[in-house]
Amino acid sequence: MPSRSTGTSPAPASRGSSDALLEAIRVGDLARVAGLLDQDPGLARGAAGETTPAIVACYHRQPAVLGLLRARGAVLDVFEAAAAGDVTRLAALLAPDARAVSAHARDGWTPLHLAAHFGQAPAVSLLLARGADPRARSRNTLANTPLHAGLAGTAGVEIIDALLDAGAEVNASAGGDFTPLHLAAGRGELPLLTRLLLRGAETSTRTAEGRTAADLARAAGHEPTARFLETWWGERARIVARRENRLSPWTTLIERDVQFAPGRAPETYHSFGGCDWVTAVAWTPGGRIAVVRQYRPGVERYTWELPSGLVDPGEDPETACRRELREETGLQAERVTYLGGLRPDVGRLELTEHIFRVEASGPLSDFVPEPGVTVEYVPPDRIADLIRDGSFCQLHHIAAWYLAGGAGASRG
Repeated sequence: MPSRSTGTSPAPASRGSSDALLEAIRVGDLARVAGLLDQDPGLARGAAGETTPAIVACYHRQPAVLGLLRARGAVLDVFEAAAAGDVTRLAALLAPDARAVSAHARDGWTPLHLAAHFGQAPAVSLLLARGADPRARSRNTLANTPLHAGLAGTAGVEIIDALLDAGAEVNASAGGDFTPLHLAAGRGELPLLTRLLLRGAETSTRTAEGRTAADLARAAGHEPTARFLETWWGERARIVARRENRLSPWTTLIERDVQFAPGRAPETYHSFGGCDWVTAVAWTPGGRIAVVRQYRPGVERYTWELPSGLVDPGEDPETACRRELREETGLQAERVTYLGGLRPDVGRLELTEHIFRVEASGPLSDFVPEPGVTVEYVPPDRIADLIRDGSFCQLHHIAAWYLAGGAGASRG
């Protein structure tokens, strides 16, 4: 465990009293700790070069005891502050001594190792921001990284993401050839395993004793986790055959044979290819929204929707947006803001819906709706009503409405 090796120490306490205090801390006997400190207040700070009561309280997860020790005079060093997650104290210690962020405690841990191990996300963020090395090795027989330390402790997804984003090595091998995935498998928490796997963690790596991550999960009683690891092939899908059948000028049926792992039989998938299209969330000068009503064969009835249409060959999406808005609603686009491209159905449709927020003028005096199309300019609250009653039901149009801030306008 990290220990205090600098600073002014109190008068030496008896070894028996110190040992008794540490044992009381380990078992969380708050009354016993208080009694010993009453007899010898100096025990709270520990002796120079010795394991401190504060770090023992951290290691044995006794926050109430740590609070009592601090109330009785214990002052946290950089390692204890990191383990306890005291960001204020940690920042104060790092401010005058930037090198402290990379220091190693007497038992080999850096502050980042300790903050990660004890699941102290704000402390991890602070240390990384101050230059802590996510690849630093502990100076002990474990020789592990902060990522190992976090997974061996209580680090959650937020900390794992922070370390990986900062450059932690997902397949780093520590003492005993343990990788982060081996340690996560022992915890059996699928969100952690998934994070590591999606960052490239290898399931086939073995420890020095020859055990895979699946072996360790099974030994820890996490059978579902073990099976998940054994059937993980990674993101290695390979298209081995592709066939196209053009059904109309606007639609192509595409058939693919996809192999997900070497030696595994391919699986066949079907999707439809077509033209991209645009959707406009258009506001009139009076704060109304343009909506259109037309027959939709997929539901065999008339539905309300936002102005939309296909992007013609050679046409850019913004030009298509302006054209469709004018053709369907008679509005002239004055200010157009691109909000992004949505994929309406990545399992079946190979096209992009381009969403625009439009500030428009009009309608034009000579505007005549297209045959079969009804146009209205409605207050934002009316859109919410149409969604609720099921007459405004196209999911990607509802998504466009929310993406453009329409829900907020309705509430306002």
